[in-house]
Amino acid sequence: MALGLRDKAYDLCRSYLSGSWKTINKDDMVFKSVSGGLTNVLFLCSLPSTHTPLNGEPSQVLMRMYGQIHSTNEHDSSVTKITESVIFMMLSERNLGPKLYGIFPEGRLEEYISARALTVGELKDPIISAIIARKLANVHSLNVPINKEPTWLFNTMYEWLEKVRSLDVDQLYENEKLLKSKKSSNKQKNQNKNNPFNYEAAKFLVKFDFEHEIEWLKEFLKQCESPVVFAHNDAQEGNILIPDYLTVNKWSSTTSTNKTESEITENNNSLNTRNKNKSKFCPNHLRKSDLMSYAFNHRRSSSPDDDLYDSGLVNDNSISDEDGFGSEEDCFESNQNCNLNDENIHQKTKQHYLKQLEEKMVLIDFEFCSYNYRGFDLANHFCEWMYDYQYNKFPHYKFNPQDYPNENQLRHFVNEYVKHYYQGENYIGPDEEKEMVEKILNEIRYFTLASHMIWTLWSINNAVNSQISFGYWEYGKCRLESYLAHKKKMLSLFRK
Repeated sequence: MALGLRDKAYDLCRSYLSGSWKTINKDDMVFKSVSGGLTNVLFLCSLPSTHTPLNGEPSQVLMRMYGQIHSTNEHDSSVTKITESVIFMMLSERNLGPKLYGIFPEGRLEEYISARALTVGELKDPIISAIIARKLANVHSLNVPINKEPTWLFNTMYEWLEKVRSLDVDQLYENEKLLKSKKSSNKQKNQNKNNPFNYEAAKFLVKFDFEHEIEWLKEFLKQCESPVVFAHNDAQEGNILIPDYLTVNKWSSTTSTNKTESEITENNNSLNTRNKNKSKFCPNHLRKSDLMSYAFNHRRSSSPDDDLYDSGLVNDNSISDEDGFGSEEDCFESNQNCNLNDENIHQKTKQHYLKQLEEKMVLIDFEFCSYNYRGFDLANHFCEWMYDYQYNKFPHYKFNPQDYPNENQLRHFVNEYVKHYYQGENYIGPDEEKEMVEKILNEIRYFTLASHMIWTLWSINNAVNSQISFGYWEYGKCRLESYLAHKKKMLSLFRK
């Protein structure tokens, strides 16, 4: 099978990419598997070191082969593949996702990005947060030729709920005991060790009256009248990439101060090989050495005559430390290694750095993209601030409710989103912008419930289907408890 895929990759790269790809032999092409699974089978195809691009064609691409799509029938699977390809192409054309180099019946050729995902701590950085706000505003502005009815949210809940109702917790418990017995193979025992069955959490989840709760939620959400937009639906840190060369070698001070030194070390050790020993990225805390290194590495790509980059991100020093941010000057000058007035730090270098960050940050994983309520996409992003998935001990996540954005952080994001979304033909004026910010903040409060609900159901399904080592039962229970706590809070506000 691998040999056949190599031949196919070679033919596809020659046909779609041309240039140097037409001058190499099949055996010269570098071909290796990147990942494998039911829905994501990726292969890296590269030109040999002896060949360089002739006409701007890429030297490396990813070949994505479609696997089994989790849909109810073959027709739905075909529609899902077509829809994802259309979405990928549109986001690619608008520099919101990786470039698309070719589509073929079994998959596609896409840009290979030497990048890393953001960390949960970086989501709260004001510069990164503002860029994400603009990226989502761009996504929400798209007119994508797919079904524009907001059916995804509740249809998906009902689909996953149907599978939940087929579960027999007591039978799952018996299966767990069997795996622990001497009759089980070592492979089964290892799998059991990686994903231990949590009977109490499973019982709590499966017994919950989701049917009644979803119907109540559907009616409750109508009250905030959130508009329908094209949404990513899973804008968590793992689905936002930045290039490796924009990573600096210093722990961000935005990292949660509640973590102990041993926990920080533990999280460092849990990173994958590519990110191991690399620290978290924080553009608000760039050192002089970071900027000078960046300027040296990218001196050929930046011209002294380049226009200054005016992003509107770092020229507002009105944000105070108590807002949860601190001004840009505060962030830079708080580091002894960096002084903004140092003549060795060229202002253009810093601006070019931020421009690169803005241009190169991309969204990935469009599996859940659909037309949906704006409030869900934004509320879901903020919920993800609380969940750290880089914890290397079971259940492989940490719930940090204290990390949910405060009022100033929410407003910082939403203000940037509104400014970017309502520009040009959509311009609504300063007074209307203020009103829109308040409306969106209200939508976020409402749709936080929907975020907790849908990922609760997702987690229950994955608890019995996924081979990935993760505490799905624990995570599902955590999300449902968060749902119930937030519902109580919302209803208390109504009573007032």
